[in-house]
Amino acid sequence: MLAPCNEGIVIKPDGSSVFQEMNIEWPSFSITNEEFWGHEYNRHGYCYSVHTKTTNDPTKYFQTTLDLFNSKSYADIFNKIEKTKNYRWDYDDLHKQIYDLIGPGFQLKCLMNGDNQLLQEIHVYYDIDFNIIPNPVLIGKSCSKKMDISIFPFDYDRRNYQ
Repeated sequence: MLAPCNEGIVIKPDGSSVFQEMNIEWPSFSITNEEFWGHEYNRHGYCYSVHTKTTNDPTKYFQTTLDLFNSKSYADIFNKIEKTKNYRWDYDDLHKQIYDLIGPGFQLKCLMNGDNQLLQEIHVYYDIDFNIIPNPVLIGKSCSKKMDISIFPFDYDRRNYQ
């Protein structure tokens, strides 16, 4: 696991539209949003701001991240998967669905729940200039290709679990 560039920034949402959008688009499902966003900024955003010699501004980093998310229509991934009403996927079929939408440069991350493999995250890898890295060195444990992947029913247009 990579060490964060910085561990000292605490994210305190200021009520701006950036943090309002993040509550919808980038919530945490395991810790508080502030803790999660602090981890993300300290791990990725601070490194980016140092590399690009920009002001150490979490709000600017998160706005850039949201702009990237929206420009790539990542919501289409979730909407396309949701429309199938198939919450259990063969690894190769799910991988193809995502690949067809965004191309190479992603990794499926899963959690085990008993005998079920649950999709936890889709990691998309970018370089410092926000270009997708087509064949990234994958970090951490990914989903097993030998097991089906279960997906929580999620209505992305309304941003809530069924």
